[in-house]
Amino acid sequence: MVQPSGGMLWRMKYRVDGTDAEVNPKRVEKKLGLGMYPDVSLKDARERRDDARRLLVNGVDPAEQKQRDLRIAKISIT
Repeated sequence: MVQPSGGMLWRMKYRVDGTDAEVNPKRVEKKLGLGMYPDVSLKDARERRDDARRLLVNGVDPAEQKQRDLRIAKISIT
């Protein structure tokens, strides 16, 4: 994805099961950031995408998993 400011990002769109405002089941579309180009190469972005797809197959939301991993890393440092 190329941003209007000129930044380039690797992103992945995906859908997970969720709920709407009335708590009815619904498929929710989300986006997962895989990194900035050129810091993350095409090969690395594809590997990250494949890892995220494996999580989806196992019923895990990759964005939530990424947030959990960041929180755990932050707690481990302190």
